[in-house]
Amino acid sequence: MSMMGRTPPEPGHAVPVFWQTAAPGGRLDCETAALLRACVLRAFDVAESWAALIRQLEVKGLRLAFRDGRLMLLHAGSGAALCTDGFLGQRLPDLVARLGRPTVRMSHAASSSGEIRH
Repeated sequence: MSMMGRTPPEPGHAVPVFWQTAAPGGRLDCETAALLRACVLRAFDVAESWAALIRQLEVKGLRLAFRDGRLMLLHAGSGAALCTDGFLGQRLPDLVARLGRPTVRMSHAASSSGEIRH
C-alpha cells in the first residue's frame, strides 16, 4: 500500500492523474498544464520514431490522435482530449520532419479524425 492508502498500479498500467478528464470548457488550468508538459515533453524530445513516442506516452496513460484535423494528446483511459501539439510546443510539421510521417488509422465516425499507430 502506498502512503495514500491505495495499492500501486500493476506494471504496464497507467497511474491515474489529474488530467484524466477534460477540464470544464476544454481548458486545463495553468498548474495542471505545467504538470502535463513536464510529464510528456521528455518523451517527445527523446523519441526517435513514432512507435517510440507512442510507447512512452502509453506508459504515462496517454495517446496521440487526430481530432477534427488537429493532433491531440488524449487520456488513454477516458479518451478525453487534453491538448494540442501546439500547446505542448511540439508542432506536427516539426515532428514529421524528425520522426517521418505517422501511420494513421482513420475514424469511421469523422473524416478528419484518426488514431496514430506508428
